[in-house]
Amino acid sequence: MSRLGYTDKPVENLTEDSFGIGTYINGLCQFIVSCDTPMTISIQGDWGSGKTSMMNMIKQQIEDKVYPIWFNTWQYSQFNMGNDLCLSFLENLITKLQSKAETATSKILETSLKILKIGAKTAISSVGLDGAAIVNVFDKQDSDIAKAVNDLKDAFQESVNNKLKDNKKDRVVIFVDDLDRLNPGKAVELLEVLKVFLDCENCVFILAVDYSVVTAGVRQKFGNLVDEDKGKSFFDKIIQLPFKMPVAQYDINKYIYDMLKKMNMRADSRIVQDYKQLIRNSIGFNPRSIKRLFNTYQLLNLISDSKKTSVREDLHQRLLFAIICMQMTYEHLYAFIVTSAKNDELTGKGLRTLADPEVVRNYKGLPEELRLIGKDGKIDEDELIRMCAFMKTFVSIVDIDKDKLLSDEELNDMKEILFFSSVTSIMEEAKTGTGMEADQKIRARNRAIIDDVDANLTNLIGDFEIWQPLKSESDTKMSDVRCSINLITVSGIPFKYEFSISSKTLQDICLFIKFTCVQENLERLKEFFGPNPLDNEIPPVINDKGYEYVCMNIPEDKAVEVITEKVKEVHGKLKTKGYIV
Repeated sequence: MSRLGYTDKPVENLTEDSFGIGTYINGLCQFIVSCDTPMTISIQGDWGSGKTSMMNMIKQQIEDKVYPIWFNTWQYSQFNMGNDLCLSFLENLITKLQSKAETATSKILETSLKILKIGAKTAISSVGLDGAAIVNVFDKQDSDIAKAVNDLKDAFQESVNNKLKDNKKDRVVIFVDDLDRLNPGKAVELLEVLKVFLDCENCVFILAVDYSVVTAGVRQKFGNLVDEDKGKSFFDKIIQLPFKMPVAQYDINKYIYDMLKKMNMRADSRIVQDYKQLIRNSIGFNPRSIKRLFNTYQLLNLISDSKKTSVREDLHQRLLFAIICMQMTYEHLYAFIVTSAKNDELTGKGLRTLADPEVVRNYKGLPEELRLIGKDGKIDEDELIRMCAFMKTFVSIVDIDKDKLLSDEELNDMKEILFFSSVTSIMEEAKTGTGMEADQKIRARNRAIIDDVDANLTNLIGDFEIWQPLKSESDTKMSDVRCSINLITVSGIPFKYEFSISSKTLQDICLFIKFTCVQENLERLKEFFGPNPLDNEIPPVINDKGYEYVCMNIPEDKAVEVITEKVKEVHGKLKTKGYIV
């Protein structure tokens, strides 16, 4: 019996390539073995996009032509090595090269960290990342440190030359994996080590790192000293060849076909195409996400095998796959459909409506629970259209006879598969069964309350921006609703006056009042407002965003009235205390 499930283990060689990217691998390999040196290549892509697999396949293809060294930065970072990570990197490389430099570089390794601390800001802001230039900016008292830089580069170059001579190769290829899993600031430090100390002849560095991580690390390390252009300049100085993972070119048809065959499932062209469309408009083509999807698919197939079902096997498999895609990407949609099905409110017409672009674009007939609101307080039209494209494929699978009318029999087949799919849901606990129904009701109820409160306040205070999250996160429930309006203190400090409601159950509504501002104005706002600007008996929580008052638990039947009055009261107090005009 073949083993079940798909691990996150990277691909080791080209024969395991299921995405058909051999052309890219071969091209990179030819470049690596013939390019001028020193050369640094970045393999860029999101987590799970296959960067490690690509580097593995490159290493396997060229290891008989070059001397390869592999360094996994994430493994080292798990031991909380802090500032020792860069030194460990240097020691690891020299050890693997087994050169005479081993005994001659201990003093140099000790001083390397001091060089990183002293020279970094000067290097990036004035002279770039060139070892010789950094030496020139040190004053006379640091001449021993300057000498250490040169000694280290010389020792490393000698190690490289000796290793290549012993192995009859013309270049060392150093693979540095998982740089973008490090703290961004630490990743930048390691990149500095590569450029300043190890930029040597006959060396090619291949780095698994993303541009966004580097720019974030530059900002984290150097703060306001570095603008966006200098962040890009930092990246460009280190990376001579940026290569983006060709996710859009992955042969997804082949990958799906291989997966289904491994699971002993039917895999004709129509099924593969349906699955591809479902994946495209849900989780996307990230390999790690697709593996997770198929693992869930296998588990639910095993569970369903033990259940008696009237649904035809091939239809059962396609419906199940479609429902899992929905579950993993459109939590709100999945919850809405399950709730509607449990309450006998789900109709064929209702499902077809969700696949109609005109309805979705104009929001006509679209349930309140599915009107996705972005952080700017506006409807997220792009996400709605993507959801609509997904539902078009979903409905075509449910519509067995292709008459574009979903019969009761077709809906019942879908419901049968739908009801046991929640065991692998990624949603919060208690969002399945009655808990999920309650959460959807809370979401709709809270939004209706806020809409009424906003209507009451528009002429009294101004236009509030309303925001409701697309899905639950660690500190935000899907049913939370937040309103904010931009104000300015009499001393000229801009801030947001926010109120939000949150509910754990249908029986409670908790109101929060907040004053927040951007980080650069926070200290001024705290100094201006003091520790308790509203003089409440219970003082606010003051955090890195501003002030937060937890006001009260409010009964549902009085929520609109009470929240309106409280928001007005706070705004009035800000005026009477002279905080705002």
